[in-house]
Amino acid sequence: GGAAGAAPPPALPAPAPQPGKAAGKAAGKAVGKGQVVGVRPVMKPHDLQMERKKPETIGPGGPQNNRIEELRRKSAEAEEAQRKRQEEMKRNREEDLQRRKEMTAATNVRKVLAKVRAARADSYDALRAQLEESIATNLEAMGSIASKVGQEAEEVLQAAQTRIDDLNEQRAQEDRERAEQEKQRKHEAENSVKFVEEAKSDAQTQLKKVQEAEELCKKLEDEADPTKLLERTEAAEKEVASVLGEANEVKAAIHEKQRRMLTDGNSKIRRELSEVMGKLGAALRSLNAVLHGLKSRREKVARKAAAVEKMNEKKSVFAQFDLDKDGKLSKKEVEAYMKATINFDLPPAILDPIVQKLDPITYAKFRSLHQRLYIAKSELLAREARAAEAAKQMEFEEKQEGLMSDANGDIDPLSQKISAADELVQSW
Repeated sequence: GGAAGAAPPPALPAPAPQPGKAAGKAAGKAVGKGQVVGVRPVMKPHDLQMERKKPETIGPGGPQNNRIEELRRKSAEAEEAQRKRQEEMKRNREEDLQRRKEMTAATNVRKVLAKVRAARADSYDALRAQLEESIATNLEAMGSIASKVGQEAEEVLQAAQTRIDDLNEQRAQEDRERAEQEKQRKHEAENSVKFVEEAKSDAQTQLKKVQEAEELCKKLEDEADPTKLLERTEAAEKEVASVLGEANEVKAAIHEKQRRMLTDGNSKIRRELSEVMGKLGAALRSLNAVLHGLKSRREKVARKAAAVEKMNEKKSVFAQFDLDKDGKLSKKEVEAYMKATINFDLPPAILDPIVQKLDPITYAKFRSLHQRLYIAKSELLAREARAAEAAKQMEFEEKQEGLMSDANGDIDPLSQKISAADELVQSW
């Protein structure tokens, strides 16, 4: 009876399976979907119930109970690890999906940024509005990178604004330069028109002065008096030289100003001035020839005027000695002229034939009278000189004969006589 009421003896635990190829294959077969190789498979609820229905052969603290607890603990840990992995995978998928959404939204915004970066001045405002709209539309979708994309947008907008401002300033500067160039062209055109008018007026003025100078030279033909003709010729020469110098200066000034006006209308200016400048050049060449002619004419007129003046002086002298004003000189008047002019008195034997030869002695014969008187004076003085020379020669010969007669005398007296003869020769 005691044996029947006693508890049955605890069963001995089954030996632990030995690791090996069979165990490895069993472990490999136990791996199912959602399980990790090398981790003990999770016990299903049915296995747990069967495990619970096993009799406790050893008691509460026996090895079997400990093994069950260990299995439970490991099963719970495996389930927890599996749950965490699944949650992590889900979170990763969600994060990846979120990143893709953010990158897609950022890409949409950056596409508009690329357009803004290359925007022109006329399209900048529209692209900026499009960018603001894109940022507002994709702001929530960009999530964590919204601030970064927003910073990029600010930098692009600032750079684009700076570039647009530079382009606007450059365009404004080009507009100002074009306006200034247009103003300069207009000013140059006005100056060109004014210059052409002034140049034509100056050239016409010089042409008129040249014509007046030529007319002045033609009027010289009407003057017969050599003295007055010389005065008028000298005055005309000065006037022509003055006009010629002034006209040349005006012509040079026109050419110099035309050369400095380096504009597109310069050829037009040259065409417009070619006719009047050609006329002025031809007139100046003609006037220059007139000036050379005036110089030659002035020299001739000067010689003629000098001859006339000399003739007038002779007429005045003739009139001075023509005391009775009968237009001819008498013998007494000739003698007075001879004394006053040649300062010499001719003997009647010489003077009378001259007066008789030229009688009547009018002004036409006055020059011949003057020449004959001078010739007669010269011949008379030459005869007197020859007579004096002959007298000296005769005296010298007489002294020489006296010296020769005393040749046998004393040496000293002879030497004295020779010295005296030498002195005579030297004086002669």
